[in-house]
Amino acid sequence: MFNYCRKERAPRKAEMEATKAENMIPYKDEIFSSPKRTWFVTEREKMLAAKQSSVEKEKGSGNEVMSAQQAEDLKMKEKRKREREKDLPCKKSRKLQAAREMLEDENRSN
Repeated sequence: MFNYCRKERAPRKAEMEATKAENMIPYKDEIFSSPKRTWFVTEREKMLAAKQSSVEKEKGSGNEVMSAQQAEDLKMKEKRKREREKDLPCKKSRKLQAAREMLEDENRSN
């Protein structure tokens, strides 16, 4: 079965690329005139980025740039952390959320 799927994949991919090329010709102007896609960031991610940049300014490391791999690792670390927290009992998760909110409030006031 694995070889069968592999055999089907090549013609489907070729057909997809041919369709794409056919559509590029008549719709070229529309495609290139559309606005560039933007990255949508949640409010929490904005806060984390602002917090991180302020910490870097305090350290005086303005010339250090996070690589794409480091950013991806950080994102995955946060995701795993959230997954573990979903399994917590209600009482513990509320306590953790309250502690986070207090920390955020404290950081905002400083």
